[in-house]
Formats: sequence, C-alpha cells, structure tokens
Amino acid sequence: MAQLRAVQILRSWRLWTKSTFLICDILEAVGLGNRLSSNLSTLYDDTLSAYWPLDSTQISPACIFFPQSAEEVATAVEVLGVSGTDNNDGNLKGCNQSCKFAVRGAGHTANPGANNIRDGVTIDFSELV
Repeated sequence: MAQLRAVQILRSWRLWTKSTFLICDILEAVGLGNRLSSNLSTLYDDTLSAYWPLDSTQISPACIFFPQSAEEVATAVEVLGVSGTDNNDGNLKGCNQSCKFAVRGAGHTANPGANNIRDGVTIDFSELV
C-alpha cells in the first residue's frame, strides 16, 4: 500500500517539476513526517552525537527516521525501494544513490556506514516499541 502511494506521489510531483525530490520529503508525504528529524533540529544533533563509533558522528544523513512500530518500518522500506528516478519514459527505477539508508539498533558496530549514512536516511530504532 505504501509503495502504491509513493508511486502515485512521485508521478504527480513529476508533472509539476523535473527536479529530484529528497527522499525525506517523500517519507513525509506518505505520512511519516512526524517521525523524521532533519539537520535543523536539536534531536538530529543530539542523536548523531550519541552514535558510536565516533566516526559515525561525523556522517550527516539527509534525515533520521524514528519509527515507533513495525508498520512504520515496513512503510519506510517500501518507499525507499521505489523512490528512484525515472528514465524519462515514466517508469520508476528502484532505489538509487539518492535513497540509500542505514539502520541503527541498540547494538554497536565499527563497520563504516553500518549505522549511519551520508546524504541518505538513517533509520534509528531507539523509539521502536
């Protein structure tokens, strides 16, 4: 269902402009905006400063998504999977560089890019119940 909504939103937006939409805007458009934090918020800065290892604190995602249910996670992953650009024939491609994402759970990892991602979406499970 979220995938269908994302496709409909993408197609209608493309009628208005040729510009590329930020994946965070698309997540907001499908009803997840109240779970997003951008680099203009204190929550965003506080969340990044708590990440480990320290090099993860230097990575700036486009936004951080804080899901509170499995359904919200599923919606976000569906949207991330269809939010690529089209090739001027009206057909949507799958996820490309503009919609990459990383997942941050309660554990720690020193693998670069495993729990945070530059210019993508970091899915932070700290509020998942």
